[in-house]
Amino acid sequence: MEPETEKIIENLRETRISRKISLLNLANKVEISHSHLYYIESKKVIPSIDVIIKLAKALEINPRIIVPDIKFAPKTEHRGLAAEPLISRKAKK
Repeated sequence: MEPETEKIIENLRETRISRKISLLNLANKVEISHSHLYYIESKKVIPSIDVIIKLAKALEINPRIIVPDIKFAPKTEHRGLAAEPLISRKAKK
């Protein structure tokens, strides 16, 4: 799991606890099972962006509060580091 993903999950859990909302109550508000929310908070499941947004709305917070700024590596020729897909030089010609 990426560190940014872990931070998102930690932010969700910390916000839920600080607002004194039970796991079951929050799960019911966003219409997911409490076990699914438990697995998210236990970092066993990665939440979809839709679930993150629903959770933020149910917690009455801006999603930007729980989603940290994610920095992309600068565009480079090294596969896997570019923020956009790479096109080989042969394909460009």
